[in-house]
Amino acid sequence: MATCHYSTDAIAGNIQWNYNNTVLSNEVIIYRNLTSSTIRLTNLKPSRINGDNLICHSSSMWCGTILYVGERPETPKTLSCKTSDLINLHCTWDRGEDTNLQFKNESTYRLHFNVSNGKSGSVKAAGSYASLGLLKRNQTYTLWVEVFNALGHRSSAPLKLTPLSAFQPSPPQNVTISPGVVFINVTWRVEHAELELRCEVCAQETNKWQSKTVVRLQAFPLKPQLSMGTTVEALIPYTPYDVSVRCRHNTDGQWSSWSNVKPTQTKEGAPSKAPSLWRNFIRTEKTNNTSIMLVWKPLKQAEAHGLVHSYHLHLSTGTAGSVPKKVTLNANETTFHLKYGGLRAELRAETSGGLSPPSSLFIPVIDPTDSIKHRRRVVGDGKCIKLNWSPRFAAISYIWNGSSWSSRPLGKVDGRK
Repeated sequence: MATCHYSTDAIAGNIQWNYNNTVLSNEVIIYRNLTSSTIRLTNLKPSRINGDNLICHSSSMWCGTILYVGERPETPKTLSCKTSDLINLHCTWDRGEDTNLQFKNESTYRLHFNVSNGKSGSVKAAGSYASLGLLKRNQTYTLWVEVFNALGHRSSAPLKLTPLSAFQPSPPQNVTISPGVVFINVTWRVEHAELELRCEVCAQETNKWQSKTVVRLQAFPLKPQLSMGTTVEALIPYTPYDVSVRCRHNTDGQWSSWSNVKPTQTKEGAPSKAPSLWRNFIRTEKTNNTSIMLVWKPLKQAEAHGLVHSYHLHLSTGTAGSVPKKVTLNANETTFHLKYGGLRAELRAETSGGLSPPSSLFIPVIDPTDSIKHRRRVVGDGKCIKLNWSPRFAAISYIWNGSSWSSRPLGKVDGRK
């Protein structure tokens, strides 16, 4: 409500009200006589930064005021306090909705405290933040926030804590990593090493944040400046990992933020799987000679556990007194002449971490004049194809030879002796 008083020489009907340069209608006037005019304004929007202008004027006078429209402050919520040095306590809270009051009318916050040793006091806050210094570790603190503005004041719920319960260490520093094949050794440094700290190490496969390996380390009291460390085991060879560490007091307090991510990679290991080995017979009609082509698939990275730099091929006849022939290869196939009455091929892949398990294949002697005389087209049912035949003679195996090496059969094919 606002009232404008004027002299008797003014004419009441000539008095006008303006709100932010907008003429107000007579409907807002609730009282008027020869010397005054009173209005009521409702449902006003929050005022501008510098307030709103409310003017009463006629041809012979001009008067008015600055009007501030806002709300009383909301009760501060979620009061939370932390200390990283056990000396200074930093508190924050949620102020709630803006009151829209500025300058001298804006809300003022104070952080109040009572200490179990009888000391009490308050500090002025900057919005939703305040700091309290010179903490006593063996004392209990009761804290609350009070807010004032021109329309009223409110107080938050009290918060009780000890410096240790509010302790949040700084993130660990100087994280160093020494990788092995299936483990990594991690060391780091912490502040306040005189306290009993508990730390966690997180090792995650790079770019695979859904898979985590977290090792919890129950720490021990440390002397100042000594480092902490642990070993993260059961990792995958030759795999990149991102490693970070966080710590907290062993029995109380809050976890620190994670340290900066430290990338590493486990060392190469021996391949875990044997290469998939295949064979093809190559017959030369002019010379009637038979050659054998051995072909194998490159191992996947999860199977190779490193960079495969060579393959070891052993060829033996199995006869008494025969000496196995060893060949080191860099390709994924090799061809040789069949000279013996049967060969056994054994292939291993090699990385800097060692050799893979062997992949074995028996290569019988094949009569180049012999062939399968009866052939017929077979059709699968969408899941597999079924082949049936009568063996020509004993001690021979059958190999799928659909088209080329890159082709895959439509389904499962059983090779039977």
